[in-house]
Amino acid sequence: SKDPDPQRVDPAGVVLSIVGLVLLVFGIIQGGESGQWGSAAALGPMVGGVAVLALFVALQRRTASPMLDVTLFRNPAFSAACGAVTLVMFALFGTVFYVTFYLQYARALSPLEAGLTFLPVAVAMSFFAPRSAKLVRTYGPKAVCAVGLVLLTLSFSGYLFLGAETPIAVLVVLLFLQGAGMANVIAPATESIMSTVPRERAGAGSAVNTTVRQVGGALGVAVLGSILSASYRAGITPSLDAVELDGLSGDARELAAESIGGTQLVAEQLPDIAADALVAAGTRAFIDAMHITALGSALVAALGVLVVLRWLPGRPGEVDLVAAEREHQPVTVA
Repeated sequence: SKDPDPQRVDPAGVVLSIVGLVLLVFGIIQGGESGQWGSAAALGPMVGGVAVLALFVALQRRTASPMLDVTLFRNPAFSAACGAVTLVMFALFGTVFYVTFYLQYARALSPLEAGLTFLPVAVAMSFFAPRSAKLVRTYGPKAVCAVGLVLLTLSFSGYLFLGAETPIAVLVVLLFLQGAGMANVIAPATESIMSTVPRERAGAGSAVNTTVRQVGGALGVAVLGSILSASYRAGITPSLDAVELDGLSGDARELAAESIGGTQLVAEQLPDIAADALVAAGTRAFIDAMHITALGSALVAALGVLVVLRWLPGRPGEVDLVAAEREHQPVTVA
């Protein structure tokens, strides 16, 4: 399986990919924090990031030793599997981000308690991931990944019904469902990625698999975190105008509008009645913002269902047939 033509380091590709992603993520975060997506501070980096990434792709198509072999994406099965992994990691990382805020600030759990609440995800993945291979052999990667993404869509949709008084047990069930969905997407999709590349390009396939996971996770935190921030700012601003904030600086008001954590810090500087009112308003605004963000997560997972149903191989053995065609080797399908 050794690559007869090992690739050299592509310094230009490395630099362009880093610069492009940093600019894109920075612009998204700036837009979310300020709520002004059309401002130069947000739009400039985003446009610049997209332009740099477009240059990166163009360079990868022409260089003899690309950092990312974009020709692999000509295979629909490979692209669909990568897309499924990217969308899952996008939704997962973004969800962990806002659920952590929910547990620690809206529900006043300690960091340890919040961390333990996520254990059902690991438990579900540990149970279902080893069994997903058998399911793929029986039903095919398309069916297994689609069901996994449907489970993720349902779990993210469940966050729309979480409130400040919802029993934590409800969240535990949703997190377990989320872990089960992930286990039935990540493992089969990874297998599809590796099965659609020639043996000698296994290293490149593995690198792409790792890359799409990291990029999906980074963009998930940036995009969903920005939606959360912008929605929270829009929800808390009227309450900041209504609550008596005399004696506090403009910086304190800005801090209170940034996040529920900032709101609670500012509330500590207020008299009891005003503090209680501000904390309650912050909790309501955050719950509303979380619902909007959770809807975004659910839509991303639902998009993954469509991608998988459209392009991922449907029967056991189809992935191997694709790989054999790329290697010009015969294959026997049971």
